[in-house]
Amino acid sequence: MKTLSTNLTIIFICLATTIFSQYYSSGSPFYFPALAPGQSQSSTSFKDVNTSEILNSIAPKMYLSPDYLSAKIDGNSELFKVKYNIFTDEMEFEKDDKVFTLEKEIGQKIYFKNSSSYFQVVNFNGKLKYFEVLDDRNVKLLVRKIVEFKKGKKQTSSYDKSIEPNFIRKSDKLYIKIDKEIVEVPSKNEDFFSFLQNKPNNVKDFMKRNNLNVKNREDLLKIVNYLNSI
Repeated sequence: MKTLSTNLTIIFICLATTIFSQYYSSGSPFYFPALAPGQSQSSTSFKDVNTSEILNSIAPKMYLSPDYLSAKIDGNSELFKVKYNIFTDEMEFEKDDKVFTLEKEIGQKIYFKNSSSYFQVVNFNGKLKYFEVLDDRNVKLLVRKIVEFKKGKKQTSSYDKSIEPNFIRKSDKLYIKIDKEIVEVPSKNEDFFSFLQNKPNNVKDFMKRNNLNVKNREDLLKIVNYLNSI
C-alpha cells in the first residue's frame, strides 16, 4: 500500500462549481467559493453578507459529524482528526493546520474511535464510494449515508416567500453484499429472499420465529448474523 503521504491530496474544501449549479434556482448565480487548505468559511470575502451567513449555517449539515473525530486510517498507526463529508463523499482531515482529503483506494478502511463499525471504500457501480460496514463477514451489511442539496428560491412577488437553500439528511440506504454482488435491501420481506440463493427457506423460518422485518435495522443485523452462521 502507498504511504499516507502519497495517498493524500490537498484540495480546496468547498463545493465547487462542478458540484453545484446555482445557489438559488432563480436570480443571480452564486457558487460556493474555493477555499485554500486550512482557510475557514468565515475568512472568505463575500459581497453579500447574508449569503455568507446562510452558507456558514448550512455547511455543517453536509457532514456525519460537525466536529473532527479521532480516527485511524487503514495501514497507519497515527490518529487523525477526520470528518466525513456525506454530500461530497470525502473524508476530510486536519494535519499541520491544513485540511486534506483522503485519496480513495478500494478496500481502504477508516476506523472512527469509539465506534463499533467502520467505513470502507467500495467499488459500487464502477465508482469508489464510502460505505459504513456494520457486519464484515461473508454476508456483509453496508450502509450508504445520503445528504441532498435543496436549492433556495428568491422571493419574486408579495404572494410568495423566499426559501433558503439547505442540505437535507436523507434516510440511510442499506445493502447486503454476498460474494461480489451488492444489493440494496428491499422494503418487503418477500423481496428480500429473491437474492438469497439456496437459503431463503431457512431465513423465512428464522424471521418468522423471531418476528423480524428487513425494514428494521436491528432486525436486519440479526438476519445477517444468522446468514453468517448457516
